[in-house]
Amino acid sequence: MLLVTSRSSCSWSRSRRNSACFCRNSACALSDASKFNAGAAYVVFDFHQVNNRDPFAYKTADYGKTWKPIVNGIPKTMLSYAHAIKEDPVRQGLLYLGTENAIYVSFDDGDHWEPLQTNLPHAPVYWITTQDQFSDLVIATYGRGF
Repeated sequence: MLLVTSRSSCSWSRSRRNSACFCRNSACALSDASKFNAGAAYVVFDFHQVNNRDPFAYKTADYGKTWKPIVNGIPKTMLSYAHAIKEDPVRQGLLYLGTENAIYVSFDDGDHWEPLQTNLPHAPVYWITTQDQFSDLVIATYGRGF
């Protein structure tokens, strides 16, 4: 179940189940509300425990009434399931996505993704945040890589 609020947590409602991602066997891995657009948010779902390792990332622009998949450019492999998504706090449309073996970046609000590995070994990216005062992207990984 995914709950959405438009009133600073004063009241919550269930998001409509109009997307394939909202089923009983998924885990909502992480979500991020937009800092730029009211009603916009991003969410990733994880199905790997039921042996579906595709990436599932979605965005809404209407407080969860509708959800659009945003996985174009993420290869479908055994290690492509998503763990984290984060909107950049400064540049609108800049998103980061962490999967089981890589980190990706989108410059167009999730319409297209490209790898952001540079010298980072292929490892699970479980958390993404920013240090606004330093303009740094911080990621949490696990393991030494594959």
